[in-house]
Amino acid sequence: PVPPVPLSPAIFSDTIKQIKRTIIPIVCVTNDGGRVALLSVEGTGFFVNGDGAFATADHVIAGMIAPGRRTPCPVAAFYFPQAGNWSVVREGPTFESTFYFFSTQDCVRNTELDLARCRSLLDVASGHDIASVIFQTELLDDGEVIAFTGFPLQYQFPITSIADVAGYGDSANDNRGPRTILIDTIAWPGASGSPIYTVNGKVVGMVRARGTGDGEGLSYGRQARFIQQFLADTDSQAAQQH
Repeated sequence: PVPPVPLSPAIFSDTIKQIKRTIIPIVCVTNDGGRVALLSVEGTGFFVNGDGAFATADHVIAGMIAPGRRTPCPVAAFYFPQAGNWSVVREGPTFESTFYFFSTQDCVRNTELDLARCRSLLDVASGHDIASVIFQTELLDDGEVIAFTGFPLQYQFPITSIADVAGYGDSANDNRGPRTILIDTIAWPGASGSPIYTVNGKVVGMVRARGTGDGEGLSYGRQARFIQQFLADTDSQAAQQH
């Protein structure tokens, strides 16, 4: 039989540009009378609707407010390029960004699933070319090509990794299937919260941890079905409150 032709990373090019309209770096900053200074990049988030709401990993938020944190996090924020979106930005000394603050106390969090939903205190869509992710909850076959894009290693610009689905694990007992998508590559520190997506741009999960010890070389993500349900539950709670 003729072996399958490997999927070229080049065909992800347009998809990556689209995903870059959805992602943000979760950061700690100081705000001195409107003069914002970046202290650290804590993880990655992605927009889930047009009002500035975004999802990330719960442990990213937990780390920002941890009592034993080595360096305090005075203000929680994310930023987006003034040029419009990440796809039109090239790294250089003239890069300009707009910072948006959010309240960690107002984030809706699920520690068990390691998911959090937060919202910008100001409108984002009016000034930037952003987009919300589209989820795909059907499980992919082992070996299917995926990618994830985020802000690891304190990088202030997004980085993309292309990998394969290694399998699934941590199966729930509620008929919703496995909670964890296994990725056949390592995720760098700080990639937590990055969307995991297919070549068609559908998000199938969120990066939440990298493998260590015997699991070194793997990464672990929360499967999209659980993210989507978590977001639907938070929408329902918000509607009831109003």
